[in-house]
Amino acid sequence: MFKTLRSSLYFIGLIAGSAALAVLACSLWSFNALARNATAAQTSSAVLADAMPPPLYLIETRLLLSQVAEGSVPVAAAQAALQRLEDENRRQSEHWAQHGPEALKPLLAGDLARTSEQIFSAAHRVLAAVAARDDVAAQQALGSAQQAYETHRLAVDATVNVSRELAGAAMASFEQTRSTGGKTLMAIAALAIVGAAIGYALALRSILAPVGACLALATRVAGGDLSAAPASARDDELGTLQNALRAMTAKLSASHNHLVQARQAAEEAAQAKADFLANMSHEIRTPMNAILGLSHIVLRTDLSGRQRDYIEKLQSSAKSLLRLLNDVLDLSKVEAGKMELEAAPFELDRLLDEVATVLNVQVADKPVEIIIDRDEAIPRLLRGDALRLRQVLLNLGSNAVKFTASGEVCIRASVTAEGSIAFAVEDTGIGMTAQVRDKLFSAFTQADSSISRKYGGSGLGLVISQRIVQLMGGTLQAQGEEGKGSRFSFTVALPADSQQDQPRARKMRDARVSLRGQKALVVDDNFTARLTMAAMLRSFGLDVHEADSGRKALDIAQAVQAAGEKFKVAVVDWRMPDLDGFQVIDALRAAEPLSDAVFIMVSAYDRETVEAAMDGHALDGLLQKPVTPSTLLDALHDALIHAQPGGPLEAGAGGELAQFDGTVLVVEDNEINQLVAAELLRAHGVECMVADDAEQALLQLGKRQFDAIFMDVQMPAMDGLQATRLVRKLPGYVTVPIIALTANSLPGEREKCMAAGMTDYLAKPIEPEMLEVCLGKWLKKARVMVS
Repeated sequence: MFKTLRSSLYFIGLIAGSAALAVLACSLWSFNALARNATAAQTSSAVLADAMPPPLYLIETRLLLSQVAEGSVPVAAAQAALQRLEDENRRQSEHWAQHGPEALKPLLAGDLARTSEQIFSAAHRVLAAVAARDDVAAQQALGSAQQAYETHRLAVDATVNVSRELAGAAMASFEQTRSTGGKTLMAIAALAIVGAAIGYALALRSILAPVGACLALATRVAGGDLSAAPASARDDELGTLQNALRAMTAKLSASHNHLVQARQAAEEAAQAKADFLANMSHEIRTPMNAILGLSHIVLRTDLSGRQRDYIEKLQSSAKSLLRLLNDVLDLSKVEAGKMELEAAPFELDRLLDEVATVLNVQVADKPVEIIIDRDEAIPRLLRGDALRLRQVLLNLGSNAVKFTASGEVCIRASVTAEGSIAFAVEDTGIGMTAQVRDKLFSAFTQADSSISRKYGGSGLGLVISQRIVQLMGGTLQAQGEEGKGSRFSFTVALPADSQQDQPRARKMRDARVSLRGQKALVVDDNFTARLTMAAMLRSFGLDVHEADSGRKALDIAQAVQAAGEKFKVAVVDWRMPDLDGFQVIDALRAAEPLSDAVFIMVSAYDRETVEAAMDGHALDGLLQKPVTPSTLLDALHDALIHAQPGGPLEAGAGGELAQFDGTVLVVEDNEINQLVAAELLRAHGVECMVADDAEQALLQLGKRQFDAIFMDVQMPAMDGLQATRLVRKLPGYVTVPIIALTANSLPGEREKCMAAGMTDYLAKPIEPEMLEVCLGKWLKKARVMVS
């Protein structure tokens, strides 16, 4: 109906204005008629008020004549009063003659005026007769005045009757006008409202229809429907809005199509990148497995100094390349959002032992001590992603070792007030400046190019660690000063697992019962290591004395002996400035109060080096630093209950190569990988057999029982996942550990292996330290005699 928004608004205004004018006109007419009738009624009422009784001046005139006749008022005074009353009568008569109702004017100007004049004329004659002392004339004049007064009353009555008729007629007209005007006004108002409503509805429809179309278009676009909309025929603002929305929708549709194409291209590129990384990872890791594995094996043979140096440099370079490859793969996982955390129970002590094992290898040629400071309040079993937590601690610990030429690297774990676990890795290395801290968490960026040249590294380790910690709900923070060491810390929520280790708890209770109140001696020249060891022993209920040198330890022992007491446990470091650990232990054994004490030696050196230096010295236990509460408790438990001085020590309590009992099958199609895996396993005392493919493996598994299976995932004909599913169906192999060996470390590979029925996972190239950790999980440790 209306083509433009302006015409719709004009029409609404016209309807509203017309209705208002109609109501106003009707109101003015009604008010005017009511006013006229009200005025006529008021005038008639005023006449009634004045004329219905005789006017006061006529009554006063009659009273005055009576007083003069009686002689109570002098004639002169009466004449003055009579003149005043006559003047008032004249003014009143003139007023009503001019302003009275037209129907009353003949009466007012006729009988009323004439009879009032007759009254005053007779009154003058009365006064004149009284003044002349003519009583007869006075009485006659009084009679004439009385007769005129009565005639005046009759005229008043006639006037009143006429006035009442006029007032009644005016009031009737007023009521009729009010009734008729109100109804007319209401009718006009109703018609105006109906007309305005109809006009408003029509105009509103012309407005809301295009607005509704705009809203429908916006809703459709918000829902993802970007199909073309019809153009608007309107040429006003709403039409412009509709067409603008239509144009915007068309642009959004075009942009959406471009985005879809770009996303498809990005996904294809990402898939190509993933495929490339998978292929390159496999192709690089296969020869790297041979390089690292064979170099490790060769280093355990008799070599000249130059040959050993060359092989060690070759192995170090290969490990650097492997770390870079792992970092690139992990960064790819994080950036693709495919790194997911698992929540499984794990032992924090075992995790810390595994980290310490790797770090001990890295500090083998440095005067650096690795220290583990674990809060005893932390539950033994936690729930979380142990693999990623180990990766973070290894990254931070490896960095600390790399930048620390001498001193110590301490890994701390404690419980916060909120129940979370706080980790910190501290070192006494080169430290960092504020400018260095600002660049620490940038990928492929070294804070200082000179540092990069001197120490090496890609800068990925800290970036990946920060991302993993963020996935765990924490934030990796860095502190430090140049030349004063560094501290990296983070806090994550790792709830206690509902199934705690009951045997371990019983062992802890037994140790506390047997050791409570007993004296212990800790001898170590490293302050942090000594403090940590003393704290662990105190948590077992021991009364701990500390000494920072061998001579001070002997002085403390002498003082204890003089007090009539003795030590139950002595934990002594090997290499110290004045007296070494063997000399201190020999001297303490010679003291009578310590004849039945348990002597445990700790050292940052590998087990083979310490055993080579024993030369007949008797020990009750040997621990490689860093020492955790778990390993210390095991050593104390074995020394106090199972072992005798100089007796058997458990292999692998901290040495380079732990020995294990068991027979394993290696399923691997690559001949070099077969050799590497077999030699690494045999170096740990494990009996090893090899199968070239899955078919041979199934044949061998049917002939004898194996304690574990190392299964390559990528094999021709039948891959390791299919082979694992078949193995699980064989009698006796439902729960046998099957460890995946794969050069593919991209996201999802580990999950695929676990879903197929595998138990654990080792990435190629096989790292000897991780292999030892894996064997420790699934095979029994062997016990050997240490002479």
